[in-house]
Amino acid sequence: MADSLPDEIISEILSPALKVPEHMYSDLSPTSPFAKYSVSSSAALLVCKAWLRVATPLLYACVVIRSKAQCRALHDALRKNPDLGRFIKKLRVEGGFSASMNEILKCASKLTDVFLSLQIHSSDSSSGLISGLPLINPTRLILFDDRDNHLKNKAVVQLMDALQGCVKKWTNMHTLVLPYTTLPGAREPLVRALFGFSNLKVVSFLAFHDKVPLLTHLDAIPTLEAIEIRAKRGLKPKKKSAPPPTSKNARISSLLRWAEDQGVPRAKRIYKLPVCPATDPTFCPLACTPGFVADKIWARILFFAMLSLEPRSKSTVPAVAKSHDLMANTKRLRFLLVSKLFCRLGLPYLYREPTILHRSLPQFADRLSTAPTIGTHVRELDISVGFAEIAGTAESFARIFRHTPRLRCLNGNGVVRLTYTDLCVLGNTAGATLEEMSGISLAPPVIGNASRSPAVLAKFTALKILTWYISSSSQMPPFFSSTGTVPTHALPALEFLTLKSPDTLPVFSQMQLPSLRRVSMNIRASMFPRASGLITDFLRAHGAKLLTLRTEHPVFDDVALLTLCPNITTFGCRVGAKADFSVKDLGVSKMDEAFKHICLTTLLLNRYADSSKTREDQAWTEIFAELEAALERFPALREIRSMSYEWPTTEHAISRSVWVQAAESLLKRDIKLKDKTNAEWHPRLKVTRR
Repeated sequence: MADSLPDEIISEILSPALKVPEHMYSDLSPTSPFAKYSVSSSAALLVCKAWLRVATPLLYACVVIRSKAQCRALHDALRKNPDLGRFIKKLRVEGGFSASMNEILKCASKLTDVFLSLQIHSSDSSSGLISGLPLINPTRLILFDDRDNHLKNKAVVQLMDALQGCVKKWTNMHTLVLPYTTLPGAREPLVRALFGFSNLKVVSFLAFHDKVPLLTHLDAIPTLEAIEIRAKRGLKPKKKSAPPPTSKNARISSLLRWAEDQGVPRAKRIYKLPVCPATDPTFCPLACTPGFVADKIWARILFFAMLSLEPRSKSTVPAVAKSHDLMANTKRLRFLLVSKLFCRLGLPYLYREPTILHRSLPQFADRLSTAPTIGTHVRELDISVGFAEIAGTAESFARIFRHTPRLRCLNGNGVVRLTYTDLCVLGNTAGATLEEMSGISLAPPVIGNASRSPAVLAKFTALKILTWYISSSSQMPPFFSSTGTVPTHALPALEFLTLKSPDTLPVFSQMQLPSLRRVSMNIRASMFPRASGLITDFLRAHGAKLLTLRTEHPVFDDVALLTLCPNITTFGCRVGAKADFSVKDLGVSKMDEAFKHICLTTLLLNRYADSSKTREDQAWTEIFAELEAALERFPALREIRSMSYEWPTTEHAISRSVWVQAAESLLKRDIKLKDKTNAEWHPRLKVTRR
């Protein structure tokens, strides 16, 4: 089919996949936009001869070089076929990459844009760039530099000298993009020299502040036509018509302008529905429709308008998520102000998923008390009280729970403290419908109060997710009375349990919990001396049914937890060299010699990072060495993920990363190593010895 299409159409089809966007090519962020792994776009050239013919110019139009291996590969391709060099229009070089750069620049006869980095480490060489720069004559130069760490090694100094020598040779140069707003001492001779291009028309700054000292040096450039301010997000005014900053120099002030938006282009609305005036002002929609039918139609319209178009925020930042939810509440309220009909039909959707802040919690309780029917509409209740006690807050929970019989989800964001009385009221009212109770803190009991029987848990027959924190210490009495009878058939639907203290573990150990599959216990033995025995007792009772387990330690009470959970597929724990996290081999040293865990497929590892990078690398080296020695005990293991590490993004950092070395070693065993973003490591192209 491709052979029957004109080359122009094939080019339009392949362009989105092969062309490098301008905002990525000219990006001056500390982390390169090309640092993340992606499937090579060159795969399109292997489809057929027609695609190879059309895609080759598109592939070479913008070349990004990030490693010596990539530079060597491009050098070899141009040496075998120098004609490919005429396709190169833009070149982004994120390093020095030794002598191979000379051949690349020599073949790039039509190069117009060049991106150079001054972050070249002493282990690299800029010899190829130095000898190749005089061979080109670009129209735009983009410089990258770390404004907080200006390298001054031999390779950087030689490259700056070579750039100064090119000022008189690059007669086509008309655009200069700089990463500075001041004249840094080590870079001042270079910046002053670059202002000497004979045809320089545009100077662009990466960021803009109230004062830019470099502006005073631009008045001496006679050919200058514009000074662009490439403002960071948040610095540029939201209004597009806002004028750019001014300068005391009249000529400089007239040249200042905002640069075009270099961010990711946003999708534009294709059309806009015109609002035409009503031909009949007395017209009322659905006026001739029976009332119950009209109510159903309007209710369905309000459902989509108030709920479906305003989904709850999935942001991991609490402040951002809470702001989004509160804004959604405000937008939903506007619909109720349209008419009495909208108020009556939209009220259930307004109270269906409310987000309540601490200041409005007593008022919300008063509202439910005065209009009890409103509480029947509440399905999800998101409460954020804050750490400071607010007057009337403690009494508000029971008042709210008494009027929410259909509550399905209760989220306390980790700071809501419920008393035993609140828990009883919640169980009596919504125990049969509540499916999730997360982020709830149970207040410490008052000594001498009435019995606090764990029988209250039997009322939560639909609860699937339970995440709570016990606000007590080892010196305080447990939340549930030891004399109370534990209901063994309680929480029959519980699937996911999260605890941060061992206070209630004896209660859960005596329950059957037939649906329990996932457990997370953020409990440190150093903080709770009795935790070791309580955790092992709990896992002896329920470990066989678990599929996921996350704990602070892989070993408690000299027992490897993996031996108590033979069917789990995911296990997470902390490992390291500190006193209370000394186990690095997942407790293999505590296992019988014949024991093998045949179900474990995923490991989640975490540790408290050391302030010294040398000690941190040494610790992970020891951890990975012990893990590799223990892998024969885990034949099904296919994935190891860190909860705190992120893959390096530069060739210099990659070559020294302990994690990269471990990842490539584990790949030989068909085990993937992933970082905290869940990105797995893919081996990069390497330079082979000849």
